[in-house]
Amino acid sequence: MFLFTIYGFIRESKQILSEGRGFFRQDLLLRIAAGLLISLFTALPYFVSGILIDQTKKPLYLFIVCLILSAIHIFLTFDVLFFPKGSTDSVALVFLPFYFLILVLISWGIIKIVEKVKKT
Repeated sequence: MFLFTIYGFIRESKQILSEGRGFFRQDLLLRIAAGLLISLFTALPYFVSGILIDQTKKPLYLFIVCLILSAIHIFLTFDVLFFPKGSTDSVALVFLPFYFLILVLISWGIIKIVEKVKKT
């Protein structure tokens, strides 16, 4: 995911330079900071899922959910960056971490409920 963000930053920087617009040091620093924040925000569901996998008794189920979500995330990011279909496609990249975080938390909750039901 970080590589896609870095690729987008480099592509946008080249476009700005080729158009001849001013590319000041503050603008570059702002773009780097924004790129890092977006990268960390994108990685948030994976950090949370790693913590949750560590806390469950049977981490295989949550690990499989995370692998499926990772595959979906890579596909959607690739699709938006390389095959955009409209001007608002990139907005999906902002909301993907929210959706994945919610799905990871729901999956973790379901796994916890199933574990409690199997105990009784």
